[in-house]
Amino acid sequence: MARSKPAEPKVIRLTPPGPDDPEVLLDVECVDERLSLVLTNVGPVTAFRVRVDFQRPLIGVGGEVVVSDQRLFRMLPMLRPGQEIRVFIDTRQALLKRRQAKVILATVSYHTRTKRWLGERFRHDLRMWDDWGAVR
Repeated sequence: MARSKPAEPKVIRLTPPGPDDPEVLLDVECVDERLSLVLTNVGPVTAFRVRVDFQRPLIGVGGEVVVSDQRLFRMLPMLRPGQEIRVFIDTRQALLKRRQAKVILATVSYHTRTKRWLGERFRHDLRMWDDWGAVR
């Protein structure tokens, strides 16, 4: 019996936020040798149905956890203005020594109260943290 192809995900055209819209950012932060993803709403109003789609799996926590598979990234009901969510990836040294892709490519999408989809793509090269210990 032939296997059917999985349905293609619905493609949402992402619009950059305006000054009165939520603006959800995905950043990488290094504090005390610990790398974390930071999902934050820097806009003036709440973002709804926040989703982060990673181009490839992000492996962390000593190579034991697929960080990008956490439910938080599949559908966060809302993210209030100023709210930040931090997700531990790994220690800086452990992540950089592991043989895996060092670039995070992710698309963050969400909608406004009026159901208008917004979002943008983010690229973070984790190799930039390789020099972090040398300059501290």
